[in-house]
Amino acid sequence: MRHSVLCLALAVLLAPGPGSAGRTGKKEYFRSLAADFKVVGVADVAAILSGPASLRVRDPSGRVTSPAERQIPGSNYVVMDFTTSPGDGVPDQGLTVPRGAEEGVYEVSAVPAPGADPEARVIVEIYVKGAAVWLVDDLKVKDLADTSFAVEVRNRPPEIHSAIPSGFDAGKENRVTVYASDYEGQRVTVHIEKGPAGMSWDQETWTLAWTPTLDDLGPHEVALVAEDERGATSRMQSPVWVLLPAVPSFRARVEGGAVVLTWEPLEGAVSYEILSAERGMLDPVATGLTGTRYVDIQVQVGQRYSYHIHGIDRNGRKSTNSPFQFVTVTRARGGPGGDHGP
Repeated sequence: MRHSVLCLALAVLLAPGPGSAGRTGKKEYFRSLAADFKVVGVADVAAILSGPASLRVRDPSGRVTSPAERQIPGSNYVVMDFTTSPGDGVPDQGLTVPRGAEEGVYEVSAVPAPGADPEARVIVEIYVKGAAVWLVDDLKVKDLADTSFAVEVRNRPPEIHSAIPSGFDAGKENRVTVYASDYEGQRVTVHIEKGPAGMSWDQETWTLAWTPTLDDLGPHEVALVAEDERGATSRMQSPVWVLLPAVPSFRARVEGGAVVLTWEPLEGAVSYEILSAERGMLDPVATGLTGTRYVDIQVQVGQRYSYHIHGIDRNGRKSTNSPFQFVTVTRARGGPGGDHGP
């Protein structure tokens, strides 16, 4: 967002304005370039002037000050001096709106120094988020009357960086770390705006925790809200599913040229499916199984096989992935010492 705002500001400030041809009509040219623009986020914004003039600023509270006051206790901006090229004898003057500044509109104008030569050259410059924008490079003192620009500074809301995973395992504690930060460096707090019963948030560890039960199988909505010290908020909403956990104790072994697959019952599963990965493809070997044992006889000697199992819940959703089991068939089915049936 801040990049698009900056690009818009640059486009406005650098666009040709009235009197730009031949550098005539300096006051109108300055005004056209110094159009008001917004900075989203209490960011580093500076106006810098070089020449026989000084900057004057009116902050959102209506207080007027100038660089001569340097830093004002309790104020919302900092005034700095800048060193110019040796020998020119004219110090640059700058005003910076730092992070943590008061929100609102800052009006900045250039005031000629007493007795300044009307033809003396003045350079006015604006910095936005570290990018230098030259407004006018040959303005004269006589062009400064009634010229000003405004910067509107608004607090930027915090950002939530982490995504909530789509799957939560039933019957176990699921812990998810969610990070959020604030551009201005303010403290960020997070709370659950919407979520299932029992879901909790720990601000100290930035952890979302939930232990769903089999009664929670299915879809849910979770919404988190991050808030900074000034009350700006951002929201993240995500659909999540409660899934059966992985099928326990899934094992594969070779017996007599066949592969025997066994597992323990998974609470909440109404059936099981077994898949095998060959040539990079994960294909079903058997579906709709209701027991805890299956024998795969469609195997070949010398081949290595990998197996995977899912439990299927009442909603037709698959359980969390179980670890793959790998076996190599070393002899033909029905060979010496081999089995002759499942």
